[in-house]
Amino acid sequence: MNNAGKKYDIILWNILKLKEGMRVFMGTTVFATVLSGVVVFIAGQIILKIIIEPLSEYKALKSKISYSLVFYANMYSNPMENTKDFKENSDAVKQTNEAGFYLRNLAAEFSGWLQVMPIYKFFSFIRVIPSRKDADKVRGCLIGLSNGLTCSNRSMDSIIIGNYERKQEIYKILKLH
Repeated sequence: MNNAGKKYDIILWNILKLKEGMRVFMGTTVFATVLSGVVVFIAGQIILKIIIEPLSEYKALKSKISYSLVFYANMYSNPMENTKDFKENSDAVKQTNEAGFYLRNLAAEFSGWLQVMPIYKFFSFIRVIPSRKDADKVRGCLIGLSNGLTCSNRSMDSIIIGNYERKQEIYKILKLH
């Protein structure tokens, strides 16, 4: 073989090695790209499940509580006197029972949400959600409102004042306006 043939063989050999190196490099780059995509997807799902969805559920629950405080204000601000006439008025009894059930159901839903909220202490610490103590107050106030929809004539004033205070406490803790 002459000198030109040797140079040609060396050039071909270098080109083949370069192609092989590019193939390995491209394979590594594709692998790294796919791997980083998977890592980003998994991190996104973790953030979604641990942070975004629970806080979204909290906001939805807070909205339901706010709605119920406005919708049932006429009932807990003016509780029905638990008399024979009231008991015979099936519409009034039905409405009162529905309101009481809904308020109590919200208290139970709030309690359930607290049990499944991930990293609760962290969110409570940065004051995004209420502390356990305040959450217990909200539940108690909702149950108190549920119980304060009817009363005897003797306790009417104290029930009205108590219901007002419960509503105010819920507004304060949940930062409603």
